[in-house]
Order: sequence, then structure tokens, then C-alpha cells
Amino acid sequence: MQIIVVQSTNSPPFRRANPRNRSKPICLVVEATVAASFRLPLSAFHSRNRCSAPVAFARQIAMYISHVWLGLSLSDVGRYFGRDRTTVAHACQVVEDRRENPNIDRTVSSIEAAVDIWLETSRKLGEDA
Repeated sequence: MQIIVVQSTNSPPFRRANPRNRSKPICLVVEATVAASFRLPLSAFHSRNRCSAPVAFARQIAMYISHVWLGLSLSDVGRYFGRDRTTVAHACQVVEDRRENPNIDRTVSSIEAAVDIWLETSRKLGEDA
């Protein structure tokens, strides 16, 4: 697995900025970024049954970033990923615990930075339109 590392010192760009109206497009950006990082199809994130550990962990990272990094509610994140809010809370706890591993922390930080860049770029393009 090859993961691209991107550094960012910026804080999350859209924290608590009217998340209910923005949750679907923002979650899609997060989902696409995580899928590309782990070389998974987007469809893997919405499987209704249990899946392999790498797919489950990638989905947990996507839910974690959507909630913790971008400030979306547990319910909004769960609704997007077809999961209950308690599942999102569990995913956040799993990722927090696994971030003690420097490699996982670097991976999650890189995905957070890539999401920041993607969202900032789309915001700037929207201003130019």
C-alpha cells in the first residue's frame, strides 16, 4: 500500500459551519480521499454487511475525519455512511486509539491535510464562479 503524505498546519477549514447542509458533499470528499489513500472502491464504504478489516478501518478513518476534524455531528456522519451514530462514536474511539502508532497517525494526518486542500480549493473555485 502506497500512501501519499501531505503536511498541513492549518486548522480544519469548515468546523461547525452549518454542517447539516454541508455534510453530504463534505463526507463525499472525505470518503474519496480515504478511498484513494487506501486504493479502495467508493462502494466499499457503503457495504451493509461486515467487511474485511482494512476496509472497515478505512471507513472508520473517514467517519473519524468527518466528525472530529470537520466537526460534523455523529448523526450526520452516520446517516451518510449508513451507520448508527454510536457506530461513528466507536469508529472515532478506534482511530484515536490507533493514532498512537506513528504510521497510522501520519496516515490520518496526511488524509486530513489532503481533505483540507481539496475543500479549500473547491471553496476558492466557488468564489471565482
